[in-house]
Amino acid sequence: MKIIILTKNVLAEVKLQSKFQELNHEVYCSKVFLDKVLMEKAAGELKIFDVAILSESIPNKEVFEIGPILRQLGIKVLRKTANSVSEQETDSIQEKVVDGWISNISTKDTLREDLCQIKKTLLLPGTIKGSDFVEENYDFQEFRQYLSTMEREVFDRLFSSRGECVLRKHLYACLWQHEPTTSNVVHLSALIRKLRIKIRKFNQLDVQIVTVHGAGYKLECGVAI
Repeated sequence: MKIIILTKNVLAEVKLQSKFQELNHEVYCSKVFLDKVLMEKAAGELKIFDVAILSESIPNKEVFEIGPILRQLGIKVLRKTANSVSEQETDSIQEKVVDGWISNISTKDTLREDLCQIKKTLLLPGTIKGSDFVEENYDFQEFRQYLSTMEREVFDRLFSSRGECVLRKHLYACLWQHEPTTSNVVHLSALIRKLRIKIRKFNQLDVQIVTVHGAGYKLECGVAI
């Protein structure tokens, strides 16, 4: 998983960052991103992360500001503590802005178990069933790791459309930011073909890409391509 530790003191997070890296996770530690989130200027850049850890160096007042922003991006938010916190404080914060807690003194085994539980509960925006959109838990990140950067861009755009057709011109704009060339048209068709193959092989993901003739593509569940 990709993890970012938001903190006011980067040096204070070195030990925790090292533990996560030893568990084979990509881990970034940043005060700059913390400042950007507080100024509401970093939303797009943070979408690549699965988990955000809010350091104990961040006061609760700012946690209440940051948490909802991160959760709206689909990022799991953990609050790190140096010491134990009261049950009342835990309930108050967790109900509104965080998904869980970790301790500054957690062992690698404890962190491994915590992240395993988080990985199981990472949510897709939903699962498409016909025209309905029902939220379910899937190991979305496990599927996405088999995708190339451009495949991931296309799949994420289709999924975020919640079963509605995504026009080809919008996919072209997402991938290349300019009017499509003949090469781009062929490339998009190849990306769709590769995605369909990977979706078939990934049995846990019950969605399929459907062609909307003359328009674009959409995701549906249990529909022949």
